Amino acid sequence: MTRLGEEVEAVNAAWKAGDRPGAVKAISGRVLDGLGAVGAADFCHEQLGAFARTGATPVVLPFAPPGPGARASLLRTFRAFP
Repeated sequence: MTRLGEEVEAVNAAWKAGDRPGAVKAISGRVLDGLGAVGAADFCHEQLGAFARTGATPVVLPFAPPGPGARASLLRTFRAFP
């Protein structure tokens, strides 16, 4: 198994070389899990706390489902993370 840093370096190298499909293919679930928090509010709070304990300052970019409930969904997300 490769180290996480090696996986990230492979993604960056492919991207810088212009190999966008290769960069996307190189992104493992392990890399994705280290980039953000997706899921229920409790899980996201826990994950963001883990990031903060390492000194990272995460940015939350909420996404809403398309349609008439998008605004309400975004507001629920903003209110969950004061």
